[in-house]
Amino acid sequence: MEEQFIGFNNPDFETVIVILDASESAEKDWSVIVELAKKIFLKTPAEIEKKLFFLSNSQEFEIKKFESNVGKWWKQNCKKGSFVTPILNQVKNGKIIIIGSGIIYDLEDWIPSEISKRLFFVKTSESMRGDLEIGTEIDIDSFDGQLSNLYNRILSVKISGDDFLPYYWDNPDYSLTFGDDITLNSTKSKNFSIRIAAFGENIKASVEKGEGTENFALQSHETELPGIINLIENYGMKWQKLEKDEIETFKHHLISEPVTCPSCGNVITRSLKCNNQDAHGTLLGWRFYRSLTKNKKGFVIFKDCTDGVFFKEYVSDVIKIGDETVAINKKSKAVISRYNAHTKKWEEQEDLKLYYPLTGGYYVSII
Repeated sequence: MEEQFIGFNNPDFETVIVILDASESAEKDWSVIVELAKKIFLKTPAEIEKKLFFLSNSQEFEIKKFESNVGKWWKQNCKKGSFVTPILNQVKNGKIIIIGSGIIYDLEDWIPSEISKRLFFVKTSESMRGDLEIGTEIDIDSFDGQLSNLYNRILSVKISGDDFLPYYWDNPDYSLTFGDDITLNSTKSKNFSIRIAAFGENIKASVEKGEGTENFALQSHETELPGIINLIENYGMKWQKLEKDEIETFKHHLISEPVTCPSCGNVITRSLKCNNQDAHGTLLGWRFYRSLTKNKKGFVIFKDCTDGVFFKEYVSDVIKIGDETVAINKKSKAVISRYNAHTKKWEEQEDLKLYYPLTGGYYVSII
C-alpha cells in the first residue's frame, strides 16, 4: 500500500479593502458611512487583513486610529472628488468595499478588469455605479445580512482518500472520523494548515468556505517518506526524562509478566495507570509515572538509551507500528489494526500490549 507525507497549507485569507466616499455627494450621509465602516472593522475576523482608503487618494490610512482621526481625514479628502483609480492601481487582491453615495466617475475604465468582480458598492443614498454593470451593489438596509459574505472564510476542512488512514498529523484541531470512509476533519480552526503521514492514494482536502466548497489534491512534498522513528524524533513534543524511581519501574515492567502497579501490586493491562480505586482513591486511575503530563491522554513514546529513559507524547490518535499495521487510540485502550488487501479495509486485531516495541529501544504505550 502506498504511503505519503503530505501537507495542506492554510490559504491566505482575503484582504478586505474599505474605501470611503468623502465627496460632496456623500456629505449628508457621512455619519452613516462612518458607522458602516466601523461595523466592518469590528466584525471582520482578526486574521483577515483590512485596509482603509478614501476615494481619489492613494494613501492608506491606519484603521487603529480611525475613531480618533476620521473627522480630520474627512477634511483632508472632501475636496478630492470621486475617483477609484488611485486605489485600484495599487490593489493586488482582496475584496473592495466602497461606502458612499453618488457617481464614481472612472468606474467604466475598470469594467474589463478582473478587479471589477471584487467590487462591492454599499449605497447610502444614490448609486455609485449608475447604469454600469460592474461589481455588486448593496443597499444599506441589507448591509448587515451581507457583511459575512464580504470575505470568503474557511469553515471546515475534510481530508480523505482511497484506503486513507493517517498515522501522524501535527495539528491538534483535526480529529479522525471512522465510517464508510476514514476522514480527518477540522472545523472553526484559526489555522487549518497540517502535515500528515498516511497510508492511501488520491488524498484530497475538501475545503468548505462561506462561498462554496473547493477540493485540493494533496501532493507528497517529501522525496522519501519519513519512517516512524524519524517522525517521533523530529516532530511534535520534546523528549523529557523519567525520574530515577520511574526508570526502575519502566525497566521492571519490560521484563515482568504480568505487569503490576509499583505501589499496590494490582495487575496493569491496558494503559499506564492503575485502576485499583481502594488503593489510590481515584475513579480515573492512578498514574504511576508522575512525570507524564497530568491530563494527557493518548499515546506515549518511551526511548531507552544509555543516558536514561526518555518519553514524549505522540500527537496523533493513530501510530504506525509495522508494515500496513497501526495502533488506534480507543480512549481507554489502544487496538492494533491491519490492512486487508482483499477487503480493502482496516481490520481490528488484538489490543496493544502495554509497552509495544517499535525498534532500537523505542516503545509505545497508551494512557
